[in-house]
Amino acid sequence: MKPIYPLILCAIFGLSACSQPEADNTQASTPDAAMRVNVVAVGKQTATPTLHLTGTVAAKEDVAVGTALSGLKILEVNADVGQRVEKGQVLARLDSVNVQAALRQSEMALAKARSNLNARQAEWREAQATFNRYRPLANEGAVTPQELDQQRLRLESAQANVQAARAEIAQLQSQLTDSRHQRAKAEITAPVSGIISQRAAEAGALTGSDALFHIIQDGEMELAANATADELSVLKTGMPAKVRVRGQHEPLSGSIRLISPQMDSGTRLGTVRIALEKQPALQNGAYGEAEVQLPTQESAAALPVQAVSFADDGQAFVMLVGADNRVKRQAVNIGRQNAEWVEIVSGVNAGARVVRNAAAFVSDGDLIIPVTEPQK
Repeated sequence: MKPIYPLILCAIFGLSACSQPEADNTQASTPDAAMRVNVVAVGKQTATPTLHLTGTVAAKEDVAVGTALSGLKILEVNADVGQRVEKGQVLARLDSVNVQAALRQSEMALAKARSNLNARQAEWREAQATFNRYRPLANEGAVTPQELDQQRLRLESAQANVQAARAEIAQLQSQLTDSRHQRAKAEITAPVSGIISQRAAEAGALTGSDALFHIIQDGEMELAANATADELSVLKTGMPAKVRVRGQHEPLSGSIRLISPQMDSGTRLGTVRIALEKQPALQNGAYGEAEVQLPTQESAAALPVQAVSFADDGQAFVMLVGADNRVKRQAVNIGRQNAEWVEIVSGVNAGARVVRNAAAFVSDGDLIIPVTEPQK
């Protein structure tokens, strides 16, 4: 009788071997797990784009106030930083002892010159009268021609003396006017109305060539913002802007007043001056951000801002949904944008589907169940 054990083992292993491929086929036929994800189509979008700029608060007109009198002692200072002043208001006074002495000397010299002119004019009148008396006598032969010539020379000399005296008076009057101007300059006055933004004047110090005060004319402040060449190309004077200044709770209304025609050779940035509402609380030099409203335009291709993300190198990308509903990371170039929409310049075509939120938990190759969300 033959043993049956080998047959039993063969049967067991045979069944096992035959059933293994069937299990593999069952596993292979199981579909990938897919999740429902909101998608949106790339499409046209009409929007009012904005441009964000940063800068510092500055005076619209900064007026430096100094003096031409160098080396004089400052006796008193009557204005300080933050104080509002009016045109002509005395800001400081200088020691004018020497100026006053020069003024008195000029006045005395002028008085003496006028007295001298009176004397020379009297001599001229006398010479004129004598010459007028000699001339008919010379015609009658009562006086010699030589005597008449002497009187003519005397008259001409008297006329020259009068002219010289008048010239001296004119010179002394000019000196007196200058001395009076010097005396007036001993009082440092505000050339414009506004707010004192800087004060270098100190009582007891000597004047030099540097400004003693700086005045923000009429207290008008504006934002001096930086902009690239591309940004400058789309900006125009008069464009409205909303400006947020550090320390201010509410945004300030403004508009572009001036666009600098020159770029900084070091930073390659230009300056945009944005006029602001008058705000006494604004600090000169404070940090500010401006949102400039650009003209309304229609974008050929646009997406919600949430649909665009950025790689570590700054490259923008979207999660593109293919015809097979698999996700692919796609680099794109973006253009104008506002708080809701961003323009797609290149990378995907109009009508393409992308994941509504680029930060969703999807990766390259993931299979999704797209839930279409139309653009609003």
